[in-house]
Amino acid sequence: MNADEPVTLNRIYTVPDPFTSFEEHERHGHLDLPRQPRADLLRERERIRLRLLLDDEPDVWLLVRLKKITDRLDGRP
Repeated sequence: MNADEPVTLNRIYTVPDPFTSFEEHERHGHLDLPRQPRADLLRERERIRLRLLLDDEPDVWLLVRLKKITDRLDGRP
């Protein structure tokens, strides 16, 4: 792993810090998903997939987020 890798991965998709702001807290708990338009969900899903392809040690939160977005896109709450 080279020193620039975490910065590059975070440019693709960042895991939220729930203690930074209310918005980050909502995102961390996936409470923001019902308000997002379908196009935003599709874009976010692809960014997460790219991050997962490149990240050798992904945060588990990314996998949960991907599942929640996929469920939302498939019409499941």
